[in-house]
Amino acid sequence: MMIRSLTLPIALFALLGMTPGASAYFAEDFLFPSPATPAEALPEESIAVTPVVLPAPDAVLSRALFTAKLVEERYAPATIKQCYWDIASSVPPQFTQVFSDVATDHPYARHLCIALRDGLIHGYGDGTFRPDQPITAAEASRILARAANLTPYADATHYDRWYEPYVWELSQRNAIPLQIESLSQPLSVSAMQEMTVRITENITDKPARSYRSLVAPTAERIEVRNVCTHDSCR
Repeated sequence: MMIRSLTLPIALFALLGMTPGASAYFAEDFLFPSPATPAEALPEESIAVTPVVLPAPDAVLSRALFTAKLVEERYAPATIKQCYWDIASSVPPQFTQVFSDVATDHPYARHLCIALRDGLIHGYGDGTFRPDQPITAAEASRILARAANLTPYADATHYDRWYEPYVWELSQRNAIPLQIESLSQPLSVSAMQEMTVRITENITDKPARSYRSLVAPTAERIEVRNVCTHDSCR
């Protein structure tokens, strides 16, 4: 599907149930950025798709690096490279920014373009994406769940916090490893890799965090489950 602009109409936000407003823990309000800055037409071969190299397993992932790696694993290089043409309001594309703080020559700009195009990310109300900011477990859960098409209608349902439907779906698949102790916790490389493998390979027999233990962290104890489906484990 060809998207002709970086800015979606308000009616589409309403249709998808996307409403601005930050939670107590997370500042992202999921608005698309302002229209991209006009510039000279971008030659199709002007910017190569940068391979995504992850740091050490215990390193914390930035928002850009996490998103770029996920896109790299799920999309063909040719699709990533073509993204500017998919979202441009003119052909060839004539803009310099994907977000106000992500220029088109950013190493992972095209990966972020794909994620923006397909609704995996949106950004902040001021038009920024904050690519170097550490990604939290809550933010990562949203992107992972959407990328795996686990929550196609999550934004249209009623939850107290924006991240709850995504955490719920991942927890039902035992996809949240024990190393994640809080939804505000910055996500490590090893945690991302474990979550991704569990989702893509449908691994459900490993110990995992429950929905309740993460969404209601004020409980007396952190509840951990292995394979459990009854209500007391949720």
